[in-house]
Amino acid sequence: MVAFPDWTVGSFLESHIPSWLLPFCCNAMDARPVSIGAYYYPWWDDATNKHWPEGYLRENLSPVHEPLLGHYSVRDTAVIDQHFQWAKDYGINLFVASWWGRDSFEDITLRDYMFPSSNLGDLKIALFYESFGLLAKNSNNQIDFDDTANQQKLISDLSYMAETYFGHSNYFTIHDKAVVFFYVTRVYTGNYRHAFDAAKAHIQSSYDCELYLIGDEVWWSDPVIDRIATFDAITAYNLHGPSRYNGYPEATGFIQESESLYKNYQDVAKDCHGKKVDLIPGVLPAFNDRGVRLETDHYVIPHEVRAELAGSMQYSTFWESLAMAYRVIQCRSNSNSNDPTAIIMVTSFNEWHEDTNIEPTKATAASTNEPFLYTQGYTVEDYGFKLLELIPKFLNEVVAAATHGESVS
Repeated sequence: MVAFPDWTVGSFLESHIPSWLLPFCCNAMDARPVSIGAYYYPWWDDATNKHWPEGYLRENLSPVHEPLLGHYSVRDTAVIDQHFQWAKDYGINLFVASWWGRDSFEDITLRDYMFPSSNLGDLKIALFYESFGLLAKNSNNQIDFDDTANQQKLISDLSYMAETYFGHSNYFTIHDKAVVFFYVTRVYTGNYRHAFDAAKAHIQSSYDCELYLIGDEVWWSDPVIDRIATFDAITAYNLHGPSRYNGYPEATGFIQESESLYKNYQDVAKDCHGKKVDLIPGVLPAFNDRGVRLETDHYVIPHEVRAELAGSMQYSTFWESLAMAYRVIQCRSNSNSNDPTAIIMVTSFNEWHEDTNIEPTKATAASTNEPFLYTQGYTVEDYGFKLLELIPKFLNEVVAAATHGESVS
């Protein structure tokens, strides 16, 4: 039994959430339970030099910060079992796994190693359709669905998923529909609505299976209603992008403005050509891709929201982002406390290239801000289990408290 202190939800918000966020908080009576999902990358393999040699921030630090499991293979049964166990131990209900096509390394890992695992338990898995790697792009780097090859590829890929994954008891569903996430749908152009409607109809008629499709559509631009209406729900995989968010999140307003962005898209999605589209907010613990693509000189989103917290190991960017995403969910007009779309997606469980990972590190190295070329002067901690531990803390101290009503004891 978790013992909660004697405070109201309102007093919790006042004492734990910065004052600039309070106007965005919805009525505590809108509180509802949530599920936690995390993007999962089944592409790591030290034996065959898959992905680890491409680089990641922490191997370039001085001193080096290492993953707790080292440079592992995701096909190692012990690694799979440990990842599943950590997810279950720390409140993650869902892995959304990067998928790169039939018989790709990732597909074989999922099909032949992860889904057959006896340690899956109640953990669910959905596929993350890597649009940029699977579909043809035009000269403007857009994915054009006027291209019949893209239309046919979409149907072929979804058919393979239906034959291979959708019937598994651990495949994730919403309203009894198989869920597929789609990466960077905001670059889709052409007749995407026709393409997706045709694909859905084909899967239903050929496999007696309905689909629930989630587009990576939320971005720092005006919502495209016709494209939003193509999907059953929308989300944002990663809101890192505009240079105005270069700095500590509290100073740049990154989390505050992400909340406003989500709420704007959520309002638009309520009625897209007469269709209600759900919104699933996503959060980052941090972002630093300088270990894999240094030449792009992307800015860093640090683990703490302000400079004074550097080295404090509070991981306030993750904590405040989780709270932000929960407020977005609370503000839905749908008051159904058992809403299956009340999900917060974490980017990511193990995307080490971009340092969005929450998978444990060894926690044996000292904190560092060296070399500057990679850290940009921000303090980086060898965080161990600290990021994972924030998830049950959040579920216990914020979500469970709020869903108990105005007074919690």
